[in-house]
Amino acid sequence: MQTTKIESFFRLIGNYISAINITNDFILFDQNSKYKKSFDLSHRIINITDFDDNCFSGYLELTAVAVVSKAKEKYKAKIVVTGIFLGEKEILDQSAFKEMLITSGIGALYSIARSTLISISAQTLSRGSVILPMINVLEYSQNTTEE
Repeated sequence: MQTTKIESFFRLIGNYISAINITNDFILFDQNSKYKKSFDLSHRIINITDFDDNCFSGYLELTAVAVVSKAKEKYKAKIVVTGIFLGEKEILDQSAFKEMLITSGIGALYSIARSTLISISAQTLSRGSVILPMINVLEYSQNTTEE
């Protein structure tokens, strides 16, 4: 199959993690125990500009927070991921590009935040890891407003 036929007109061209904050009170973390778990997610479109005559560019910031607690012990992780995206003007107007940022952009950055948190929590807990849940990005984007 020629991949040029399935390439997207919306692309992630780069990303970086701008902040990671970890608070860990656990001495022993046993994934088989019952813990209270919560997570929060927010996003912010930093800007949308004309990259050139053919493309829009957009900066999107995603913040994910996971909290696991039991009695007085608590593990809290906050990660902020920023992505830079391009969208082809031939196919997308600026409004459609913004929609793509809020759906596909969040999906791309959330998977980066999720995998990074799995790795970091595995290294900062005595055993096991904290895993952000899978999310329905379309439902999130329809039921939330920009931060």
